Amino acid sequence: VSFLLTIAGVFMLNAQNYVTIYRSCNYQGDSQRLYEGDYRDRDIEIGNDRISAIRIPKGWAVTVYKANNFQGASETYDSDVRCLPEQFNDAISSIRVFRSNNANAVTIFRSCNYSGDSQILREGQYLDRDIRIGNDRISSIRVPNGWAITVYKSNNFKGPTKTYYDDVRCLPEQFNDAISSLRVFRSNGRNDRSSRNDNRYNNNRNYNRSRNQGLSGNFNARGKVPCKIQRGATTSNCDFGVVRRGGGDADVHIKTRNGLRIIYFQNGRAIGYDRSQGGGTFRASRESDLYIITIGEERYEIPEAVVYGG
Repeated sequence: VSFLLTIAGVFMLNAQNYVTIYRSCNYQGDSQRLYEGDYRDRDIEIGNDRISAIRIPKGWAVTVYKANNFQGASETYDSDVRCLPEQFNDAISSIRVFRSNNANAVTIFRSCNYSGDSQILREGQYLDRDIRIGNDRISSIRVPNGWAITVYKSNNFKGPTKTYYDDVRCLPEQFNDAISSLRVFRSNGRNDRSSRNDNRYNNNRNYNRSRNQGLSGNFNARGKVPCKIQRGATTSNCDFGVVRRGGGDADVHIKTRNGLRIIYFQNGRAIGYDRSQGGGTFRASRESDLYIITIGEERYEIPEAVVYGG
């Protein structure tokens, strides 16, 4: 019986679709479940500036922010945090919860450049009353690969319409602050990013085959980034190549003496890494325009320009 209960517990853990925040370290004190989405200070029921530990199931990640409205210093975690570091312990005012791979939802934003109030939309149909950020208030849209969104100027899927298969940093005047209904659906490979993603996967395979001979593949940019491969080692420079897909989505390939490390970025956030070469706890933070990535004892410093270009 105990064996069956253990197996059932494993399945329940793997199926978990929320993270849990705690008021005290070691997962103690008041707690709150957070499902996929964005949470401001008013949404944190256990108290603003009161989070000390976080349970994060496999396949999920959180980005925590010191200030409300997703501002200020931030750090991303993709595994349990028994006790937050001093910078964030009892110092978190907003949080984003998201799947760390295989994004499966569209996100609408109230302002251009993916800012302002936001709402995650899963597959389905949405009338004006379902748009929580406001009717006629959408200005930008995140559309993950393999998904699409059809927008309508009028309610009940009427009026001028357009379908988007890719991110929209700022909607054209015809639809900016002028959408009253929409449909979210799988694009069945019609997304024009699919061909670019195919190239990306080919690049990854080509790189893996030749990683002992240096970077290989068609990258948008190459260069060097500061890196440290183990604790106590001096900081050196590692060769990198980046595949950009726009809107802050990118794969940064870094060549180290131990092999290849690929770090994945989504919507301008470092969300995880390729574990084929092993690794450890993943953490990501930002200092001005610099991403600080640690994977176990490894440490990388990646400028924002690597991800976005420029």
